[in-house]
Amino acid sequence: LHSFPTRRSSDLGFNITYNGTLWDVQTSTTPTALFTQAGAGQVTFTNTGTININGDNTFWIFWYAQAGGTILFENGRTQTIDGNFNVVGASGNQITLNSDDDTPAWNITLTGLATIIEVFIRNSNATNPITPDPTCTDGGGNTNWLFTIPIEYSWTEDIDGDGRIDQIRVHVNTGVILSDTFTGVT
Repeated sequence: LHSFPTRRSSDLGFNITYNGTLWDVQTSTTPTALFTQAGAGQVTFTNTGTININGDNTFWIFWYAQAGGTILFENGRTQTIDGNFNVVGASGNQITLNSDDDTPAWNITLTGLATIIEVFIRNSNATNPITPDPTCTDGGGNTNWLFTIPIEYSWTEDIDGDGRIDQIRVHVNTGVILSDTFTGVT
């Protein structure tokens, strides 16, 4: 158990490694407290069991890679990620992201990049669309999580006229943000 009784702000480049089970900046005496990581620091969660993250928090880099672990975010609270949101499980041993009471929704505002691999995601409201890796599972109750890419149509092009396809183009729904990472494509 670890809680922060007052507002905490991390300075530029300050890294935190956290092995506790409760990340809580709000208490009954400081109900508006929040954690803000103001600069390019990283918070790495290392507990292999269940971690509860309470309150509204702003992280620069959020990192969790404990296969089979669970993070429960406080229902109705917002996690803002200004840098990268990295949650990486393992094949056959997904990480679970859910609300603390299994009802919609914990909120996430991601303005940076997401690396989300082998994760079960449930009851989350993403302010901006997030496209997790195809190894992730939609547990239901999610908004703006793009588990499939909504392709409207596609076409091929032979740019140099040699009779071979040089590129495949796709048109997706308005507002969909695609990555240029093609891992696993052969």
